[in-house]
Amino acid sequence: MIKILKEPVYFLGQVEFKILKGSLSINGRNFTEEFQEWNSAFSPRSTALMSFDPQDGEEVTIEFRTLENGLDAIQNCQSTFGIIYTPETEFIEFFEEVVKGFHVLKKEAEKTIPIPLMKITSEWQEVLEDLGTVNSPVIFVCGHRKVGKSSFSRFVLNGLLN
Repeated sequence: MIKILKEPVYFLGQVEFKILKGSLSINGRNFTEEFQEWNSAFSPRSTALMSFDPQDGEEVTIEFRTLENGLDAIQNCQSTFGIIYTPETEFIEFFEEVVKGFHVLKKEAEKTIPIPLMKITSEWQEVLEDLGTVNSPVIFVCGHRKVGKSSFSRFVLNGLLN
């Protein structure tokens, strides 16, 4: 399945994707058309929904395909694992399934769905830029429950690995 993105798209599930044209960021990690390889993306229900963010306001053409992995086999044996990458029944109308196991949040649902969306702030970007100038940075992240410590940590890790 090929899609053209012009603005951020939030997703739930697992998928393999290849950038055919343009560039985008997922949680601080940049992807461009220069690397003609398949990449994996995961956004489980247990965290804020991540997004495919087109860079520099340009259109991005992406090819998606179902990610085949061991989780499918586990789901066949233990149905409990089937819920990790699928919307809860009460939220299913907010999503569109693009390929098996990969659901995109409908644009009109972004303001009404009671699931947190991962928003990368300018402060996060500034911290990442500052850390990029430090050799072997050590970071201590603290805060109350449900304020984004894990999301911020994943963002920094992805950005530093970029």
